Amino acid sequence: LTDTPEDQGAWECVPEVFREIRDDGRRELKRGEDFSGYALHKVPGKAGSLVIWDGRMPHSSGHNWTDRPRFVQYITMNKCGDEEERQSRIENWRQNRAPRYWRNMPRQVDPEPWKKPARLTAHGKRILGLTRWS
Repeated sequence: LTDTPEDQGAWECVPEVFREIRDDGRRELKRGEDFSGYALHKVPGKAGSLVIWDGRMPHSSGHNWTDRPRFVQYITMNKCGDEEERQSRIENWRQNRAPRYWRNMPRQVDPEPWKKPARLTAHGKRILGLTRWS
């Protein structure tokens, strides 16, 4: 693991927009919305850092201006007990599809080109929601 400085594609976000969304439960973001009037916050990371955020906040990886690759692992957490979301995750897995909000992103293939869904361990099945936690 190595540190990720701002110029190596650090995580970026626009927290002021999230505050507006949080404070006005009716406001939803639109793809391609202009955020040029807001400050972009670049969040460099020390090796082993964990960044946790609400997915409704505009966020992205910054551009990597260095000659070193940036390594990252993303983990999506979901609300427990949301049956509609659970069914959607399972269906996406079965059909090799990304979540709906990723499908029009650049370089996102939909559906993914795999012949079969990923093989899951018992723990992976619980995380997906395919089997219940006991």
